[in-house]
Amino acid sequence: MPATNSISWKERRRNMFGFVMIVTGFLVIVSCQKREIQWAGKIENQNGVTIVENFGQPINNDNEEIFSLTEEMSLENRGGSDELFSNVYDFDVDNEGNIYVLDRRAPYIRIFDREGRFLRSFGKKGQGPGEFQVPTFLEISPDGRLLCFDPLASRLTSFSLLGEFLEQTVYTRKRAFGPSHIDSHGNLIGRVALAPEPIGGQVLQIMNPDGSRILDVYKIESDLSKRGKREFDVGKPRLCFAFDRSDRIYWGYADTYELRLIEANGTLLKIIRNQSKRIAISPEDITGLENFYASTVQAGFKLVFRDSFPFYNSISIDTQNRIFIQTFEKEHRSPDRYYYDIYDPDGRYLAKVLIPANLNEMSVWAGDKLYTREIDADGIEKIVRHRVSWNLKE
Repeated sequence: MPATNSISWKERRRNMFGFVMIVTGFLVIVSCQKREIQWAGKIENQNGVTIVENFGQPINNDNEEIFSLTEEMSLENRGGSDELFSNVYDFDVDNEGNIYVLDRRAPYIRIFDREGRFLRSFGKKGQGPGEFQVPTFLEISPDGRLLCFDPLASRLTSFSLLGEFLEQTVYTRKRAFGPSHIDSHGNLIGRVALAPEPIGGQVLQIMNPDGSRILDVYKIESDLSKRGKREFDVGKPRLCFAFDRSDRIYWGYADTYELRLIEANGTLLKIIRNQSKRIAISPEDITGLENFYASTVQAGFKLVFRDSFPFYNSISIDTQNRIFIQTFEKEHRSPDRYYYDIYDPDGRYLAKVLIPANLNEMSVWAGDKLYTREIDADGIEKIVRHRVSWNLKE
């Protein structure tokens, strides 16, 4: 019988088993590496304050797969005159999904159900109980009242969720105040304007329910060198802030990439920083901003453009205390949409995501739902409910 160099089946099986083990081990290592959280940052404690330093690299890099929105309902101008809204100043959503809309041009409140069907409206222009001059703020309080602030009348009016007038508080203030939130103790948090533009200046302030000052969180000084000038500073950093459901305040002045978290009594808890670059203001940006501020120019102001935008434009906090910071970075295919830096509740940089919605201080988070105010290509204003989906390494 001729000699052969063939390998026995047993030897082949042993060799194959070894090969499979090597490949399996390699795949396990790769899989573990993919699942392992690689956060480029550090957390320190300095005098009781948590300092979170991020170094520009998010934990998640596959941005398109991390966060997604699916439109569920769109509430827009349709039907009879009672259902129309032309310029939404503010809105809120109750636990049943009913939507309460405050229109800038019609001084009353409209209520729609969770499917967008018109239910009722209440309030009217006037100076009597439950009437408005120019209302600018609407919020549902933790105890289930609907609160509406009218700066021209300097009063806060309280309604039931059915629209029944309950009470009102009149404030006497020398400077313009606009609340952005009313906490569980009835305290008001918002901006106090120090002077009209271009002198400007403002204070983020916490006040008692009667309007008396509790504390100033941060103050931007007025620029007296602008006195008598008719200039409008485009690209001026904003004082941004948002709130979680424990009445804590997240705030930052966008001339630096830093966010501060404080208790309702002003106690500093955490500072979150990230390494980022300002986005240059391009000629295309200038053209768009000139169109946006056309009415300002018509009022006799000269637009003054900076070389770059501030570090960010707004802050939003979801129901899990994840932090969304709207940057000025845009996607060239979607010039009206911006990238958002997302942080976990500890302040770690999770992802940079292009969000196809106008997520800002007006937006409302409700569990896995997000409500935003949008304007479509035809200029039609609407409120959209999105379903939120996540695929995060945290």
